[in-house]
Amino acid sequence: MEKIYYDVIYLTACGVNSVRPSEAFLMELKRRGEENRAADTQAGQQVSYLEQLYRVSRAHSLDALVGSTLRQAGIELPRNWTEGIAKAVRKALLFDAERKGILDFMEQRGIWYLPLKGVVLKDYYPAVGMRQMSDNDILYDADFGRELLEYMKSRGYRAVSMGIGTHDVYRKEPVLNFEMHRALYGTSHDPKWVTYYRNVKERLLPDNGSSYGYHFSREDFYVYLVCHAFKHYSVSGTGLRTLLDFYVYLRAEETQLDIAYIRRECEVLGIAAFEELSKTLSKKIFAPPGDCSQEDFEKRLSLEEGEALSYYLCSGVHGTRINYTKKEVQKRGKVGFLLYKLFLPLPLMEDSFPILQKAPFLLPVCWVVRWIKPFFVRERRERAIGQLRAFLKVVRKDR
Repeated sequence: MEKIYYDVIYLTACGVNSVRPSEAFLMELKRRGEENRAADTQAGQQVSYLEQLYRVSRAHSLDALVGSTLRQAGIELPRNWTEGIAKAVRKALLFDAERKGILDFMEQRGIWYLPLKGVVLKDYYPAVGMRQMSDNDILYDADFGRELLEYMKSRGYRAVSMGIGTHDVYRKEPVLNFEMHRALYGTSHDPKWVTYYRNVKERLLPDNGSSYGYHFSREDFYVYLVCHAFKHYSVSGTGLRTLLDFYVYLRAEETQLDIAYIRRECEVLGIAAFEELSKTLSKKIFAPPGDCSQEDFEKRLSLEEGEALSYYLCSGVHGTRINYTKKEVQKRGKVGFLLYKLFLPLPLMEDSFPILQKAPFLLPVCWVVRWIKPFFVRERRERAIGQLRAFLKVVRKDR
């Protein structure tokens, strides 16, 4: 494991456990910073070791946590990092205010709702803004989609997508992004998950002091957290923040969890092995740190845990096209992958073209529409170009 990754993990562990980094580590950090500054100056560049730490931690949405840890230890941060921490706090406060308005509207209109993932997990972190989020996810009664659309428009949101897949996306510049889920899983996901969460409201508990707000039990929240993480891990990957979510939740709740129930439910969902591996790995890398060296740190991990950590590290917070493409090419072959992407099967096409649920015979027409869209829609064009580049990169590496 590269030194930069070890340092990010160590500082994350310090921050989430409210532990000051060791003096030896801080001295080494300053020394490496001076060495890099001298080398970079000679090369005519200005990329310090702190800047490298910032880039890696940012790739995993840990820059606010890592930066705050360094700043509290007396390390002077680059300006962009300091500004990033302030923005993370402001963004968290903006999300809180906007989410309250949305949930108040749902209470008034009698729409049941369930905040998901980061909306809940953020409160397990030491301070506001440390659990960074690009969006807020809320499951709600899909029968009220039209009412919600009108309300969100009145609040200045733009409907980026509606009726596609399992959630509708609303954005308001400069930073607000809400994913309003009509279901947790759909036709593009594992059928076991679709069946398990089809009548999800039956698993929910009513919020205290609310008429229409709901929450998972401790156990069911954790099971959903694992299932959602595995969805990303098994397709394009997921990063260190996912492991940190496991750690902070288990640190707070594990003594009160029904572990036998969790194991049974994870077996039903086909995620038991992933749950055990990720749980163990999260505790090993984020437990309150001692003054161990990188070598001692790596000795903690089994071969399987080391390989899993490497995959987490190379995935970034939302996974990568390379990870996805590599897995799909291994499964389908190069020609098979191209044919699969050109002629997506009906269940997957239904996510983007709901009309196919009633008129499946229109599948060829929808294929053509899907091929044409990148020429007219910028986001689709960028996505298609990115996928093609990833495919070519994977193919070249296989030669």
